[in-house]
Amino acid sequence: MTGLDVESDVDRLYQLPLAEFTAARNELAKRVGGTKGAEIRALRRPPVAAWAVNQLYWRHRGAYDTLVAAAGRLREAQEAALGGGRADLREADRAYDAAVKAAFDGALAPLAESGHPASGATREAVMRTLRALPAPGRPGRLQEELSPGGFEALAGIPLGARQPPLRQPTPPASTPEGRPARRQPPGTRDEPTGRPPTEHRREEIFEATRALREAERGVRSAETAAAAAANDLSRREAEEAHAAEALAEARSRTADARHKVADARAEARRAATALERARSHLDRLRTR
Repeated sequence: MTGLDVESDVDRLYQLPLAEFTAARNELAKRVGGTKGAEIRALRRPPVAAWAVNQLYWRHRGAYDTLVAAAGRLREAQEAALGGGRADLREADRAYDAAVKAAFDGALAPLAESGHPASGATREAVMRTLRALPAPGRPGRLQEELSPGGFEALAGIPLGARQPPLRQPTPPASTPEGRPARRQPPGTRDEPTGRPPTEHRREEIFEATRALREAERGVRSAETAAAAAANDLSRREAEEAHAAEALAEARSRTADARHKVADARAEARRAATALERARSHLDRLRTR
């Protein structure tokens, strides 16, 4: 079996229903054997949220690619804004959120199709994983849920890249007589701040934009959780109503059965009385 064939077989593992993953993985590892077989056997069964995102890649590639591209454009816009360039950060952010929403719907579809609607916790894990894309490694092979990183992952650049070098302090000037100039009291001259005012202002704007985006995402996450809870409540109420109807129907059938039993017993008593009368009449006829 060539290396390409093995990789294709591994790709197929991640496209299987989740319940079939372990058995198929072990069978493939045994068939391949050797070092590669051991590597395959070490592959972990993805949790539900990671499996759903993998299915997004395999079944809805367009939504997956759109999300990854939107994430890249958002990082570029953030870097441009951070560097003082012109960038439509808000438009990039809106496009990214729209891509996340489409990818989220696409990732939940396989769960519904498999008969396992996503719980609120699973929906949140899927959303976190989508926002952490793209992930290292081959796409479509996630073995664990992901979480977006901190500020570095959000901006796509390290924090240190935003820090300009400290300006060297200017040595004190000398008087014409060669004596050091009298030191001015603090606040009477411009002191080095460690970064240009424009850079500091850009950082303030960037941090405020980041805080706004996080707050908006928090609202959307809460709304998603509330919608999931409402759907779960509606489902449970429907199940309860159905159970109540079934119970009422069962009680009605039980009552009907009891009536039939009572009628049958009454009929049996009447038949027994008629039989006894017939026997008595026959006995009287025989004794004449």
